[in-house]
Amino acid sequence: MWTTRTTCNTIKRLCFRQKHTNVKSIINGDAKKNDVVVINGWVRSTRAQKRVTFVNVCDGTSADPLQVVSGCDETRDMMASLTTGTSVEFKGVISEKPNRGNIPTQYELHANSCEILGSCDAETYPFQKKFHSLDFLRENLHLRPRTKLIGAVTRLRSEVSFALQKSLRDEGFLQVHTPILTSNDCEGAGELFNVRSSDGKDFFGTDVDAYLTVSGQLHAEMFACSLGRAYTFGPTFRAEDSQTSRHLAEFWMLEPEMAFARLEDLLDTSEKMLRDTVRHILACCEDDLHFFETRSKEGEEEMEERPDLRSQLYSIEQDTSFVRMTYTEAVQALESQSSVTFDYPVKWGAALQTEHERWLCETYCNGRPVFVTNYPMSCKPFYMRSDDDDDDIVNERTTVGAFDLLLPGIGELIGGSEREERPELLKSRMKEMNLLPQLDWYLDLRKYGTVRHGGFGLGFERLLMYLSGVRNIRDVIAVPRYPGYIKY
Repeated sequence: MWTTRTTCNTIKRLCFRQKHTNVKSIINGDAKKNDVVVINGWVRSTRAQKRVTFVNVCDGTSADPLQVVSGCDETRDMMASLTTGTSVEFKGVISEKPNRGNIPTQYELHANSCEILGSCDAETYPFQKKFHSLDFLRENLHLRPRTKLIGAVTRLRSEVSFALQKSLRDEGFLQVHTPILTSNDCEGAGELFNVRSSDGKDFFGTDVDAYLTVSGQLHAEMFACSLGRAYTFGPTFRAEDSQTSRHLAEFWMLEPEMAFARLEDLLDTSEKMLRDTVRHILACCEDDLHFFETRSKEGEEEMEERPDLRSQLYSIEQDTSFVRMTYTEAVQALESQSSVTFDYPVKWGAALQTEHERWLCETYCNGRPVFVTNYPMSCKPFYMRSDDDDDDIVNERTTVGAFDLLLPGIGELIGGSEREERPELLKSRMKEMNLLPQLDWYLDLRKYGTVRHGGFGLGFERLLMYLSGVRNIRDVIAVPRYPGYIKY
């Protein structure tokens, strides 16, 4: 048992232990000059000279490391032995760096003590001070958050998630947590992961197939048709055999649903949400955006300098109008151009391909975001509302109140529509796709107090690609899942 003296000494140490200061607050000058502080972090690099040793330390709060300097014999020698990746604690005084030229004041830490918290084997640690390809980083997913790129992406991801949800909250949306296990194929494309128990039995019953969800939309509609405005935000899954830089088997979707809404309401809400998000990250992620703009190419085609990144974002935040055109107008524009030969032919009634979407944004609309609306019913899911007011008119030229938001360099970011609220039309389409009786409950929403309503889904990782300039979607998610790969 502890003695009274031992207990008192332990409490005393806990009470008087100095609070840690984070690296970002020192670099940005938020912590005061000449303050004595304690920092924790991981060694990025070490440079030992005859009378002084320099160590760059990161703690995850900033894209830039903090320079720690010491000329004290014992501390200097300890610092000189540090290897990349070692976790450390320094105590010292915040000081200004020697000013060279007219650059803004920069700060460093003059350390008088150094403690190794966790050693790092320099011979086996994979991230030494040299170039590492993105493929190499993907092979070391458990350690790649220590790199500048993934650290910056992770901080951006957190802020973007907050900003999107704050924008919706300010517009009166309620968050609902929709299920990941489901019995329906919302999109009707058949790209589903079937779920069974470990013993191979039908856990939910012999007459029920269970899947990983492709969308939380149908469940979010339950709440929008009762509470007015709701959204769900979580992982979704597609068993699509695609190895492109824009596709994952598991990715995150933000899916708002709005009652008493028309197509124009959906466009206005999604545009405002994107502007609000861009405004937030320009204010809160300045250091990371600077890193994305200026990081060197380093021989990797997926990592290039993006000097225009922030100017592109400023144009969205301020006065760039989002172009709005119908699907028919988009097809006419694509058919009228003669300078580009597309791999996929352009014709009315066919889905727009990525190459078509990017041409519309980047060439035809001079780099502006584009809403394409009123797609043919034949290339859209069953739940989208027909534009024909006459319930009996449905033919090969029938369009639906749908839209896609296209961005330069990305293609489709958001897809949405008005949802078919007329019971007979919806029932007819569901019968065609053999969705009854398993989706009887969805049809019931139209029988009991139906209203015009709609919603949309935003591909979260694609938005991060646009905001960061990172070219491969596998590098903006913590642990990517794609065909042939499910390590970790």
